[in-house]
Amino acid sequence: MTGGRVLPPLRRWTEGGSALRIGAHSVFVRQDGPAHGAPVTLVHGFPTSSHDWAAVVPALTAAGLRVTTLDLLGFGESDKPRRHRYSVLDQASLVEEVWRRYGIGSTALVAHDYG
Repeated sequence: MTGGRVLPPLRRWTEGGSALRIGAHSVFVRQDGPAHGAPVTLVHGFPTSSHDWAAVVPALTAAGLRVTTLDLLGFGESDKPRRHRYSVLDQASLVEEVWRRYGIGSTALVAHDYG
């Protein structure tokens, strides 16, 4: 439970997303809400996944927002390369590439800890 809301099962959450190939890696991304809604990007923290946001996404989409969530490299449904040098800068570049691929210019950004 999060803030009085129950998280949907992880499987149902991941079925609503897709894999996006960025460089040599597969990154899990979800797009929820209307395609022309004001963009909001939610970035999870350490050591979790985009599933952290599953309880709040319905309220945001009900408000007409276009919500982007993703699993950072090494987390959730995204690839977990063993010999990769993980860095905050690398993860930020990953998020920027997701924005580019989905045509997201300016966006509200909500993140916690590592995100």
